[in-house]
Amino acid sequence: MAANTNSLSLRSVLEKEKLNGLNFLDWFRNLRIVLKQERKLYVIEKSLLDEPPANASRANKDAYKKHLDDMVDVGCLMLATMNPELQKQHEDMVAYDMIEHLKELYQGQARQERFDISKALFQCKLAEGSPIGPHVLKMIGYIEKMSKLGFPLGQELATDVILQSLSDSYSHGTTLSILRKSRRPKQAERLLQGLQRSRTLARGDVDLRVGNGARVAALAMGTYTLSLPSGLDVCGPINTQGRGGFHYFITFTDDFSRYGYVYLMRHKFEALEKFKEFKNEVQNQLGKTIKTLRSDQGGEYLSLEFDDLLKECGIVSQLTPPGTPQWNGVSKRRKRTLLDMVRSMMSHADLPTSFWGHALETAIFTLNRVPSKSVQKMPYEMWTGKRPKIQPPRRSLREFHAPERYGFLITTHGDILLIDQDEPRTYQEAVASPNSEKWLEAMRSEMDSMYENQVWTLVDPPEGVKPIGCKWVFKKKTDMDGNVQTYKGRLVAKGFRQIHGVDYDETFSLVAMFKPIRILLAIAAFHNYEIWQMDVKTAFLNWKLEEDVYITQPEGFVNPKDAGKIYEPCVYKKVSGSIITFLVLYVDDILIMGNNIPTLQSIKTWLGSRFSMKDLGEATYILGVKIYRDRSKRLLGLSQGTYIDKVLKRFNMEESKRGLLPMRHGISLPKEMYPSTPQERERMSKIPYASTIGSIMYAMLCTRPDVSYALSMTSKYQVDPVKGHWTTVKNIHKYLRRTKDTFLIYGGEEELSVKGYTDASFQTDKDDSRSQSGFVFCLNGGAVSWKSSKQSTVANSTTEAEYIAASEAAKEAVWIKKFITELGVVPSISDAIELRCDNNGAIAQAKEPRSHQRSKHILRRYHLI
Repeated sequence: MAANTNSLSLRSVLEKEKLNGLNFLDWFRNLRIVLKQERKLYVIEKSLLDEPPANASRANKDAYKKHLDDMVDVGCLMLATMNPELQKQHEDMVAYDMIEHLKELYQGQARQERFDISKALFQCKLAEGSPIGPHVLKMIGYIEKMSKLGFPLGQELATDVILQSLSDSYSHGTTLSILRKSRRPKQAERLLQGLQRSRTLARGDVDLRVGNGARVAALAMGTYTLSLPSGLDVCGPINTQGRGGFHYFITFTDDFSRYGYVYLMRHKFEALEKFKEFKNEVQNQLGKTIKTLRSDQGGEYLSLEFDDLLKECGIVSQLTPPGTPQWNGVSKRRKRTLLDMVRSMMSHADLPTSFWGHALETAIFTLNRVPSKSVQKMPYEMWTGKRPKIQPPRRSLREFHAPERYGFLITTHGDILLIDQDEPRTYQEAVASPNSEKWLEAMRSEMDSMYENQVWTLVDPPEGVKPIGCKWVFKKKTDMDGNVQTYKGRLVAKGFRQIHGVDYDETFSLVAMFKPIRILLAIAAFHNYEIWQMDVKTAFLNWKLEEDVYITQPEGFVNPKDAGKIYEPCVYKKVSGSIITFLVLYVDDILIMGNNIPTLQSIKTWLGSRFSMKDLGEATYILGVKIYRDRSKRLLGLSQGTYIDKVLKRFNMEESKRGLLPMRHGISLPKEMYPSTPQERERMSKIPYASTIGSIMYAMLCTRPDVSYALSMTSKYQVDPVKGHWTTVKNIHKYLRRTKDTFLIYGGEEELSVKGYTDASFQTDKDDSRSQSGFVFCLNGGAVSWKSSKQSTVANSTTEAEYIAASEAAKEAVWIKKFITELGVVPSISDAIELRCDNNGAIAQAKEPRSHQRSKHILRRYHLI
């Protein structure tokens, strides 16, 4: 118990002054003391060794475990004694790496700063004829800085250093007595602020009567400056270093107009240079002359150079007595107001505290343009003689044209959708892009495929025939982490009517619905099938045309290709005894699943001999969906986190708040929300509402049944949306941001069977009184099919609405049963699919389709109509 108490008391030393960078040496010394007491100093002195092998001795394993535990304890202790900025930088590091990184950051910096200060301290000499006060204050400042860096000189040594810097005309005894009587540096500053010159006296020359009535011999006699009122003030040092290395600021305030100037300073002795800047600006810009300068008796104002400058310019210096800030009230109050404004602005701004200098300049700019009780007009108006031009922010009316190399031109104002130009849209953009070599290689690969398949024959165009144009379409294919995996160039015939940003990326090749893919993945997870992936380097539709088609030659190459539409099965099955293999085709992506590796290898070899293929190994990413597998537990998960990140970034929602639900309960979107004015309709036409719905819809169709209802409700208003509709769509984005890493999991079931669930909400649409249907079918513990849609007829009761929803779900169950039956690997599919409904009336109607109470119109209105 005593050991724990001692440890806690020592740790409190670290917590009193957290690491901020400037105090690294003190913090590191205290950390070593604490760790030495806790017998954990070795953690920051040597890195963690490799984990011992399984056959290692018990002692080695215990030593490794102890080092690992101590490393965690020390790391947490170090993070707890840092400021928040440093915590964020080092929270992912272990203790040894953390201390090495901090040494690189601050140890060299502290050593250089200590060297510079010590050099200045020992080289500082008092010039002959210069006043002693400012010189001693300067020396004390250096000594205090050395103490802050962890190297205090001590009272006696500090005194000796100051004495050796004085010239021979000064008596050591005078200054020595002052320094020895002054135990605190602040008191020494106050004593020496007004001291200009001094000379020693012989003992007994002058006797003084002190406060207690005793008579003492005077040791020295000097010139001491008294002061009267003042308008200039220095503030600092400020603990947080401002951007630019600033620790101080000085204010100049006009006594009549209250107009103020602020200058940031790195050191206090820069006050003289800042005053010169202020004086030159006032004289050159305003043609005014400074008559009087009021300040306190800070050492920065008492130097001989400052005094000579004031005398040379004919400026009267008014110095306030020590401890009387009210004599310089204008400047003091202005400084207090500025600091209050800076604190307020920094508390509301999401910026580091190092931006205090910018906040200070903003504060003085604002004060100069605001009248006060003491000054009825604006200080700016009284100081310059003209009113400031204060206008609200406005939108520029200039037209800005992007450089031609970007390939687009903006000629409109307002909110528009900017298309990502990372993928070139023309041949010229491809050859001019930084990745031109990769795009050219993709085009060469496409052309090689054309030659191998004898797509065309070069001829002269017959008279009267107008050749069809062709163009290149470029696409990047990424892996599961969003990194570019393949550059693809496709040659297509012109004549299409697709619009970029709406349906330009639609595919008209052989594709499988994602629903069969989910069913096959659920089955593969249950039976622990192999799931492999292949990529067709050059996908094409290879068939002979019944008529001649003339097409222009492609840019950069020679030859086009005409694409048609082919309807073929996209899921194929091969059975040989107990060996079964499935092949799923989606344009140029192929999934191969099966229970026999040699058979899968032979299929891949055969495909490679017929087409130009790329073997991607075990499937991990297909069609924007990540595939995660735990073969030991027979679990398989699907996620679209990378795709959702792209969608959020595309619509500037990547930094939005995280939503709790895709759509809150009770939200209605009636027709009254349609645009009521042409201006509102024009404003909403610039919002990418339809593109946003389409982007979310792909995620919903693949892995996100949880947004089906919200998407069904918002997709009805793509023609004339209003701000309320757009807000609802953005709420879906916020929900997706919070749940982007959610998985659709398959596995954990003892039996492979299909289960269905159906539900309906009565008269969801307030405009036409139609209800909303929804169903979901699960296989191997995960959803494989789902839908949420508005019913096509009006239901008169909840029973009718539930019955209509169940009827729609039954149609889907028939398709699932037929598809899985053809697969031949789910024996339970021969039984009836269980469909669950939570309405007794609908269940009774399904079991006995005769007229029931509240459902007598179902036969006439739903089945017949």
